[in-house]
Amino acid sequence: MKWFRNYEECEQITRTFMDSFSELSQTRMEQSYNAAGQYHDDYSKIWRVMQTFQKCLWEIEEAVENGFHKWMKTNFELRKEAIEYHNSNGNDFYGKNKKIEQISEA
Repeated sequence: MKWFRNYEECEQITRTFMDSFSELSQTRMEQSYNAAGQYHDDYSKIWRVMQTFQKCLWEIEEAVENGFHKWMKTNFELRKEAIEYHNSNGNDFYGKNKKIEQISEA
């Protein structure tokens, strides 16, 4: 199954799970992103990151219980939607917060 349109999407989505991993797994993921940068094509970069990501999934009980593919299908889709929503509405959201902060400071 093709999870991502390109490597940038892969990195963006997998990074959103970093807080779910131990420090050791976070380090491993960072190393996988760095190693992926040595490849020239998206397929190889995604493969490299996903090999490490799937090893890190052993730390997420729900992923272990439900199966990695099922968990990734559900959670990657949710993260994609959240990122797309943020990208299309992020500026308005932060703009409103700045206005609220300015009003509360006055």
